[in-house]
Amino acid sequence: MSLHRLVYMSTAVGVLRADELDKVYLRAKASNAAAGITGLLLFYEGTFLQLLEGPAAGISSLMQKLRRDKRHANLIILESSPIETRIFPAAPMQHDVVLGDREGHPLGDALDRALEL
Repeated sequence: MSLHRLVYMSTAVGVLRADELDKVYLRAKASNAAAGITGLLLFYEGTFLQLLEGPAAGISSLMQKLRRDKRHANLIILESSPIETRIFPAAPMQHDVVLGDREGHPLGDALDRALEL
């Protein structure tokens, strides 16, 4: 099985409440686990940043679904490449919602760099 990594960012359409974000995360976690996809989902001030790893066919299928998802727009692929090993081998989907000031947040620098693109 060939593994693939895809990293993208997108903009939320409208305001997403915390309970809506939780629903998105729980659905993604269950669906991704069934497809053998692991990764990370970050959300900050209306911006999603997601890293996905798994079988190339599963990542491709998920990307098609994500492009049709009306809860976000302006999807930009930051990385798409074959990989030897996963960064997130055990977790179906980790997530973090950064609220308020991200300075001092462990993922703050990564979010700053991604948002500059």
